Amino acid sequence: MALMAYSALDRLKYCCGEQQPWIVMPTHVLDSLHEAQPFQMLLLDVIIPEEFRHGGVSA
Repeated sequence: MALMAYSALDRLKYCCGEQQPWIVMPTHVLDSLHEAQPFQMLLLDVIIPEEFRHGGVSA
């Protein structure tokens, strides 16, 4: 399992689209998140192709 994170709101919108749901989480909380829902990797500022975005174009 991977946790996708974005370093700024403008990067989130650029990489995931305007309709992407989001929350703000301080980095020091990641350990607690990992304990509650383990993940194997953290992906930072990954661009999601439009067809896979929340509210994206249907194939």
